[in-house]
Amino acid sequence: MSEIDFFDFTKEPGKELKGPLNVKIDKPRVSIITGFYNVEEKLIMQTANSIFNQTFPYWEWIIVDDCSKDEYKKILEKLEAMDGRIKVVHNEKNMKLPKTRDIGISHASSDFIYILDGDDLIENTAIETAYFAAMTHPEVTWVYSDSVGFEGEEYLWKHPFDTNQEKKENMLCCNSLIRKQAILDVGGYSNVPKDVYEDWHLWLRLIANGAKPLRMSHYAFWYRRHKNGVLSGINSDKAKKKKALKEIERIGKSITKKANAIQYPNSDYYPDYSSHPKDFEFDAPYIQKEKNNKRILCIFPWLTLGGADKYNLNLLEKLYEEGYETTIVTTVPSEYVWRPRFEKYATEIFDLTTFLDKPDWAGFISYLIKSRNIDLTFVSNSTYGYYLVPWLKLQYPQIPIIDYIHMEEWHWRDGGFPRDSIAVDKYIDYTYTCSRYLIDIMKEKMNKKNDKMDVVYIGTDEEQFNPDVVGSPDDEELKKLEGKKKVLFACRIAEQKRPILMIKILKKICDKRKDIGFVVVGDGNMLPTVKELAYQYNIEENVAFLGVKKDVRPYYKICDATLICSMIEGLALTTYESLAMNTPVITADVGGQKELVNEEVGRIVKLYQDPNTDINNYDYSDEEIDAYVEAIEDVIDNNDKYKKNCRERILRGFTIKNMQENMLSIIKNKIEEGTNISYDDIKADYNMAERMLVLYNEATREEYDNPDDDDIPLKQKIGNVMWKYKFYRDMIYFVKRTKGDV
Repeated sequence: MSEIDFFDFTKEPGKELKGPLNVKIDKPRVSIITGFYNVEEKLIMQTANSIFNQTFPYWEWIIVDDCSKDEYKKILEKLEAMDGRIKVVHNEKNMKLPKTRDIGISHASSDFIYILDGDDLIENTAIETAYFAAMTHPEVTWVYSDSVGFEGEEYLWKHPFDTNQEKKENMLCCNSLIRKQAILDVGGYSNVPKDVYEDWHLWLRLIANGAKPLRMSHYAFWYRRHKNGVLSGINSDKAKKKKALKEIERIGKSITKKANAIQYPNSDYYPDYSSHPKDFEFDAPYIQKEKNNKRILCIFPWLTLGGADKYNLNLLEKLYEEGYETTIVTTVPSEYVWRPRFEKYATEIFDLTTFLDKPDWAGFISYLIKSRNIDLTFVSNSTYGYYLVPWLKLQYPQIPIIDYIHMEEWHWRDGGFPRDSIAVDKYIDYTYTCSRYLIDIMKEKMNKKNDKMDVVYIGTDEEQFNPDVVGSPDDEELKKLEGKKKVLFACRIAEQKRPILMIKILKKICDKRKDIGFVVVGDGNMLPTVKELAYQYNIEENVAFLGVKKDVRPYYKICDATLICSMIEGLALTTYESLAMNTPVITADVGGQKELVNEEVGRIVKLYQDPNTDINNYDYSDEEIDAYVEAIEDVIDNNDKYKKNCRERILRGFTIKNMQENMLSIIKNKIEEGTNISYDDIKADYNMAERMLVLYNEATREEYDNPDDDDIPLKQKIGNVMWKYKFYRDMIYFVKRTKGDV
């Protein structure tokens, strides 16, 4: 499934007013320019709300009325009275959109112009992310984002910038943050013949004048698709379109080299070879809201599909209900899978990989802490978050830091996130885990010295995962399993979950009996291999591959058992959900699984492999396969005995409500009590904290394909390749030191 399958087009920005009005600022840092001509009130008010809701309040909004009818002028009067940052300018005669925008720009008092039409919308961090992308890249002329098409046509627009392609086809929308002087240098929007694609024309003129664009890879702009817009008027007239394209071709010929656009996620070049953390120099006084609500900073890897993400989502839902505000930053490039769900409860979300270079992440997070007056920092499953913790604690020693750990992974950095947490536990006020097993592992095998740890079980939503409120699925593929007992295998089809073992278990069962079939729900890199094995074993009629499902509940309902044969788990969310749906679980003895699965609700099977060495070993022993076959047959043949206890097991203490109440109490108490870490005990560690972030930046350098970077100078290309060699780094340092640069 792709991003668009998860995207909720009904969640348009600005449907309701959330941001404060009449925020007092010393001067605007961004001038929003909107040309207005007879725009319906409901449309301009939604646009207004999307502006009022911005996380960055340092704007002015200049609306240029292009001789609208009196009834529409009254709308502008009402709008102008709502907020002192709005200024309405009236044209004495109808000037059309290009000239109208230029008039707005002439009234702008800031160095940055933000173009927004009167019926389009922006996501609440749109201006803030664009502003800091521009501020951290002074060489950039304009900043734009990926976009959402809505209303007349629904789509997600996510295309890399390519100068050569832009000369042939306009890949950009009008919405952008542009340096005002750059617009003036090329004569503005109206420096075009009549009936020309004015936005496209401007982009090409800017590039011809040496401009560099920056593309942010998050959906900050919502483009309302009209059938009767200016663009449609040109495209529907063959003569006008031919003339317009001829003018575009003329401008395009003046562009002789690529713009070398910056686009995210950006390759880690660090041309000055310096990536030490530093605070942003922000020249405006921070505007603090009235301190009615507590604010939590959450550092997550991503907002995608998984058990850890579901836990985070459930926690945020409870915090939202209790009036807490949450600022989320994410640190790993990912698609928009669950982000729309998180947006429902989070105050704001910043995917750092979509608009900032890694050396600027720490400074931006520091800016967020100061500008939002953060009360507590919560880290979960973010490698960068753990590298950041010491520096963050030294910068803000009064703010408590807690973290939550889901599982150990011996094949990944000799333990994964538990090791990270232990390495920096001197700076963490308290650690929480999903199982008692994980605490024991951290103490006994990872040498954690202190007892600042406790268990908070993830839980599941017993009301949502209730067989009495869920219907049965109607997948065509399931018809082959009619009349058979069914075992569910629902997970990522990846090495960690051992899907090849699952197929071998089914093969062994089918050798004995034909009345059992497996239902496979999920996708992953190993799915093609697993399907091929099913074909080779001639068991296709006993397994239904259904792919990813937004709602897994109907599949729990129709199955007689759930199989979890993973090599690594914390305490699997699938286990909670299956038991809540009254479906017994057969699981490997990994992680904290046996803290939830007992002999009353399923079976625990010994793990015969070593997670530290066997993650890619598909040679499973007969003993392990036979153990699963025996367990599955027992649960299937005695289904009523197990089923009667499953849901009750969840209700006795493993619900989401239990988790939410526990975490809410923890967070409330930590904020009230403050940190328990003495600054005197850590103040000598500042150099080490800085070096940890430099180490992260160097160790995680990534190269991303950029179709617009063909013209990178040969010297820079050689430097990027040679940087991995120590002698080259030493030479660069020697030269810089000789010049007095270091």
